[in-house]
Amino acid sequence: METQDGRHPPRDTGPQSWSALARTGETADRASGREPRGQRPPHLSAVAFHIFESTADGRRVIAPRGELDLSTAAQLKERLAGNIDTVLDLSELSFIDSTGIHVVVSTAQRAQSEA
Repeated sequence: METQDGRHPPRDTGPQSWSALARTGETADRASGREPRGQRPPHLSAVAFHIFESTADGRRVIAPRGELDLSTAAQLKERLAGNIDTVLDLSELSFIDSTGIHVVVSTAQRAQSEA
């Protein structure tokens, strides 16, 4: 099918990015309705996860960077254990899923109950 100017319209190829495929757990073949070719896609996240720790005004500052998700939430939870006088700086996160949100909320609730 061609448009009036002779060009072909774009095909619907499913999710618009590899990160969308990674988050849905699908392969490009499966997303387009074709059977998978028997290969697992490589890890598609190009964003490394790091946790930086510093001190400001006598408080510990924890600053995770990258993607906070199911695969990285345990690292943050472990780092947040202990001292309740901590500032959590989430400004450098590029993504957070419900697992990461759970870590943040449960840590805040624990800190409030211990204060």
